[in-house]
Amino acid sequence: MTRKIQQYVDSLFMHGLEKYDASLRHTSTKGVVNPGGAKVFMHPDFRSNASKVIFNHDGFGRAIKDANSAMLYALNSVELDDDNNPVLVNTVSGSMGYRRINTGLMLYLPAGKAEDTRDVIIEAVDNVDISDYIDTANNLDDPDGKLNVLKEFNYQNFARDLVPLELKNCLIMALPSGAPGSNQFWSFSNNRASSRQSMTDATSAPSSETDFII
Repeated sequence: MTRKIQQYVDSLFMHGLEKYDASLRHTSTKGVVNPGGAKVFMHPDFRSNASKVIFNHDGFGRAIKDANSAMLYALNSVELDDDNNPVLVNTVSGSMGYRRINTGLMLYLPAGKAEDTRDVIIEAVDNVDISDYIDTANNLDDPDGKLNVLKEFNYQNFARDLVPLELKNCLIMALPSGAPGSNQFWSFSNNRASSRQSMTDATSAPSSETDFII
């Protein structure tokens, strides 16, 4: 049987990367380029109270926040219909937005301890076994090299040089988001959302997720 994490990355990276073009932000696409591709959005403030990412499971959140020098990314993609056109939904503000699927997280460990951190996170979630849902990118089957798109992202190393991400340091978690306070491991914060349905709509294309530049 195919592992859950493998099914997840196969679906998420099926259409390459979603990108953002600020010059198109006032158009119907709101700047999204290649909808359906994997969207990789960094949340640099995930340890602070201002974070848009909320951890509903204390052990899970603590293990992620305690990971030394780690960087957190939210993952998702725009759902496509049978004709490969983006699926649109009504948002809380009344405008149309893209329906987003394949929500998950990626922790980047520049110090090279991604596999150790994987074990720590799995152990921290002692009420359920999530080992099938989390692994490093280099440990996944990828005969076509689709995960190599992650190398298009750069981070600033200790010498302040911009260097590309390494697959062995990318810890991908196929754990979907849900409403704050739900049984899902994590959520997107959105003060305008007051119910599970409105949270679903509000996170279909929030500004914090679409204002994204590689």
